[in-house]
Amino acid sequence: MIKIDLIKNAILDTNLGTLFYDNKPKAYLNLAKEQILIVGVEKQVYYKQLIFHDLLRDDIVNKDEELIALNGDPNYLLIDVIIFYSDIYLAYINSIKDNVLKEKLNNSFHGKDRIVELKKLLIASNLIDEFYIFKDKYITVEAINWCISNNIEFER
Repeated sequence: MIKIDLIKNAILDTNLGTLFYDNKPKAYLNLAKEQILIVGVEKQVYYKQLIFHDLLRDDIVNKDEELIALNGDPNYLLIDVIIFYSDIYLAYINSIKDNVLKEKLNNSFHGKDRIVELKKLLIASNLIDEFYIFKDKYITVEAINWCISNNIEFER
């Protein structure tokens, strides 16, 4: 049985700050070892991202293997969840009940430096912790949906 956090972290790691989805790293679940294999990215860049985002963990195995070598291997399953962080931000903004605040957040999100400005407004409005809880739940749902669609038994 796979821990859902393992899948969640793989989704985060492969979508972390990635703007060009054709060059993003790929995460594979090793079914036998219950580990995540991250391939398709330079280790140095990847580790910088992980350290920057405080996500360096023991459950990740990094190798410079070709993606082709994994294709068809029944022990590896591609975790092919793509998350656009803009979708998370917009979903959170739409969940706000206060229409005035919702409009402010929406305007900041669509302006210049949108993520920076939105985060500043979330902090000023004392909503940043609420947003991170929302984001965690959003990614958890994505991880659970991936497990269900791939017939992977999971636990929280």
